[in-house]
Amino acid sequence: MKENKLEKPKLVRKIPNKKTGPKTPKPNFMWFYAVIIVALLVVPYILNGTGAKEISYQEFEASMLRQHDVEKLVAYKSGDVIVAEVYIKKESLKKQQYAAVRDQRNTVMNSVGPQFTFTDSSYDSLKKSVEDSEKDFSEADKIAIQLVVH
Repeated sequence: MKENKLEKPKLVRKIPNKKTGPKTPKPNFMWFYAVIIVALLVVPYILNGTGAKEISYQEFEASMLRQHDVEKLVAYKSGDVIVAEVYIKKESLKKQQYAAVRDQRNTVMNSVGPQFTFTDSSYDSLKKSVEDSEKDFSEADKIAIQLVVH
């Protein structure tokens, strides 16, 4: 009789209202990290990027400063060098030589920031170079160099 009891399988009781559907996927945190990394790389470029074109001092002097197209020059220290931001006068931006910068600024950002940048070894060196280039200019045509301290 004991053998008879062992041979009978036990009945499994089913719960009638429990639905067994596909399990919802667990969120993969690698995607979350990837989105954060992309945001950290892209957002500063969009918000803080100047959209300015890098040029040499010689190009600045020959095609902008001597043509009296520069509105102002803003300099700041970045590491071991001085970065000079060149702001072109609004009426001079209409010239053909600034078409690429003008068109880029209309599509990417507003025209508030600098159009060009160049580097120099020190503020004194930058100031002396600009003063030497402007020696034949009238006082009204000379540009001021603003030094911004971060």
